[in-house]
Amino acid sequence: MEDSYDLLRGRLVNLAPIAEVHDLILDELARIAPTKYLLLSRYHYNRILPSLYETFTIPYHYEKALAGTKPFTATKIQAFSHVKQLYIAIGSDAKWQIPEGERESLPSFRRVLTNFVRKHRPVFPQLEEIGFPESLGYPPFDDSCDHNFWDIMFSSIPSFCRVSIHFVKPNEEEFTGNVERSKLQLLYNVASRNLSLYIHRRNNGTTTLNRIITWTINGKSHSALDYHILNANLEDLISPIYGKKDKDGILRVTGPTTESLRNRLHDNLDLWQEGMYKMMFADTADWNYKERYQVSVALCNSAGSGKISEV
Repeated sequence: MEDSYDLLRGRLVNLAPIAEVHDLILDELARIAPTKYLLLSRYHYNRILPSLYETFTIPYHYEKALAGTKPFTATKIQAFSHVKQLYIAIGSDAKWQIPEGERESLPSFRRVLTNFVRKHRPVFPQLEEIGFPESLGYPPFDDSCDHNFWDIMFSSIPSFCRVSIHFVKPNEEEFTGNVERSKLQLLYNVASRNLSLYIHRRNNGTTTLNRIITWTINGKSHSALDYHILNANLEDLISPIYGKKDKDGILRVTGPTTESLRNRLHDNLDLWQEGMYKMMFADTADWNYKERYQVSVALCNSAGSGKISEV
């Protein structure tokens, strides 16, 4: 013990006395100050890197997030190899909205992202989920690179990666497919992937998550068929369901359920979609479309607790 403690200076000179709690102390340092932890040594850097980069965000103001990628450094490539959840274009307030006054900068932001993913492919080889606001695909578009944005982005994303698109709308506004259907390039790229649609409601300056719609495809990829089915059913998936009129005669919006959305999908398939698409795509004649395409709904607690429950 005397060899471990400097009596004159009143401090430890080696870590032997705290050997039993050494790892606990370092684990706590990793939790409260991860960037300091990774500077301790190469061992500590490699130890914390997977958890530090498991979730990565490229905000609308991206400069700090993309440091070390012009050109890519070996350490940045190593770090990005651990990313499993990637979130793009989140504003400074952590909301899924690009500020109205900043949309003119969308072309330059999209150009930065396309150049970023082109430099080293795949940038995120272990990516399991990518999330972004629907407004990332809004005009303006100013060149051919901008128009090919979704093709370039998704060409570097693993095929098993789930896509999460976040929609933000006023509380009583009905969702329509007009704007979404104009993003044909985006739909074509996500159609054969498992998809989550996050519906956020904006009311009196506050944005809250209202529901999550999950679209799952069973079986092998068929990009053309999957695109047609998703495009034909997208408006039904994201539109509200109108319930009964209240005592004042106002038709109130109610949240959809898994059963109601599944019924919508199956009705569409029975009425015209399945027969027509099996004629168009003869190689799917033996497929059961109702088993192939699955939809479910999870509602967020309206009290703001963040609790999600499937309905």
